[in-house]
Amino acid sequence: MAREFDPAFYKRLSSGLVLIVLALAGLWTGGWAFDLLVVAAVACMAYEYGRIVARLRGRTGLNEWAVLATAGAMVLGLVGLYRGGLSEGLALAGLVALGTVFLRALFGRTDGNRAGFGALYIAVPCLVIIDLRLVEPQGFSIVLWMFAVIWTTDTMAYLVGRTLGGPKVAPSISPGKTWSGCVGGAVGGVLAGALVALGTHGTPGIAALAALFVSVAGQAGDLFESRLKRVAGLKDSGNLIPGHGGALDRLDAVLFAAPVTALFVHLLGPDVLT
Repeated sequence: MAREFDPAFYKRLSSGLVLIVLALAGLWTGGWAFDLLVVAAVACMAYEYGRIVARLRGRTGLNEWAVLATAGAMVLGLVGLYRGGLSEGLALAGLVALGTVFLRALFGRTDGNRAGFGALYIAVPCLVIIDLRLVEPQGFSIVLWMFAVIWTTDTMAYLVGRTLGGPKVAPSISPGKTWSGCVGGAVGGVLAGALVALGTHGTPGIAALAALFVSVAGQAGDLFESRLKRVAGLKDSGNLIPGHGGALDRLDAVLFAAPVTALFVHLLGPDVLT
């Protein structure tokens, strides 16, 4: 039986459109504007992840780890601001700096294991996004392709899941996620990937196959973040975005999708997707 859409859907839609415009503006501009946008996202997600860790440790507020996580993630994110032949060396230096920060957490009173995982979980995929944007001359199209796949997957999963309902994927982790929504989201992501490739002179068939993997990875990322929140007893990672929750709630799929996209670009070349 079809379900009625609640007002939260329209709040989610309007705030989502604002985010899309902001992301596309930064992506189109590229350079420092895009890098700073990614760094800001890293900082917000790290702060929210710190909130989750604080709850896992039985605290209601943020502990010193949240400050360490935000500072460390900013260091790693800032690596993406550098250009030229030294970029890889700077990226390594950033990783070493982060490792040093989290060694403090490991041997201090904070949870070093979760802290170290947070650095990998949040900051590394965002560096991958920055590197994808640097690919010439297809950087803009590649990241646009990935965003289109993830955004379409998320939208179609929500609409199809709300309309058709049906069995839940993991009711103990994400009560609202249905198998019908997952399939609908994947189909939407595949179509979006093929259409973007067609419009940018890529190879639609291979791009559609890659989009399937990226879409599934994105949905896995969404479930993973839901699991983190469920264990911590939180509904949302934050309240930064009306209708969506926090930055981590909005970008959880991208964190899993970016490395998969980069893998296809590396294996097949950028001309295939765009």
